[in-house]
Amino acid sequence: MYTKETSFSRRTKQAEQHAASLLQQILIFVLIFLVIFMMVQIQNLHGTAHVVNYAGLVRGATQREVKLEITGTANDMQIEYLDKILSGLKYEDGNYNLVSPKDPAYQQCLDNQIEYW
Repeated sequence: MYTKETSFSRRTKQAEQHAASLLQQILIFVLIFLVIFMMVQIQNLHGTAHVVNYAGLVRGATQREVKLEITGTANDMQIEYLDKILSGLKYEDGNYNLVSPKDPAYQQCLDNQIEYW
């Protein structure tokens, strides 16, 4: 048996299709926004990871340099290398592409380290 579709049911189906299409567009926009946000956060995390690695390197290398100085074996190249890393950590300059976190506690500790160095 053939049933004729009413005008109301056709309009209802069109409205549902339009709503589904609109919802799909909104979800795609939200997805694009989240992907961009995630990429920015990953980039920030990458910069922070460099800071952590180089801060650890400075800690270990300064200990080594102090021991060498105590024994009378100066290593001027090592001192220059550490000066460049500390400058990069503080001012974001140099060849190491380091970022300087805006955390006041970190900046204070870094200033103390530079002062002692």
